[in-house]
Amino acid sequence: LKRLRRPPAAAASTDRNVNLDIGERVHVTEWQPDGSATVSYRGAQWSARYAGDGVPSPGAHVIRAIDGSRLLLVR
Repeated sequence: LKRLRRPPAAAASTDRNVNLDIGERVHVTEWQPDGSATVSYRGAQWSARYAGDGVPSPGAHVIRAIDGSRLLLVR
C-alpha cells in the first residue's frame, strides 16, 4: 500500500485551526526598548512581543503566534 504523505503539521501556537486568536488584530500604543508591549485584547491586558522585521512602531498589529501567555505580533 502506498502511504499518503502529509506535510508537517504547523505548531499549535501558530495554527489558526487550533488557536482562533492567530490573525486577529490588536493596537499597540507604545513599544518598550526591548521590543515588548502591553496590549488590550479580549477585555484583558496581554504581554506582547514584536516578532516582525525591523524596529516596531505603534499602531495596528496582527497576532502571529502565542508563546505561553505572550502574544507575538507582526505588522
